[in-house]
Amino acid sequence: MANFIGVVGSDRPESFNQQALALLEGSLHQSDHTVDRLLLADPTLPIYTQITEADVGQPTQVTQFRESIKKADGLLF
Repeated sequence: MANFIGVVGSDRPESFNQQALALLEGSLHQSDHTVDRLLLADPTLPIYTQITEADVGQPTQVTQFRESIKKADGLLF
């Protein structure tokens, strides 16, 4: 069983990216694979620069986002 991360930018349910990911989720679920969604539009994921990171460090939400991607067997964009 493989775990995939589906990364989408839009949080609109009717967006083409959301619909495409939903189709992939259904197909992969039938094969006992899992898909976790990561929304780039997630309001808890801050936008920051290297300067901000140098000043205050990497935000916790960014660290969690990066770790979930590292643990995945594959990424779907």
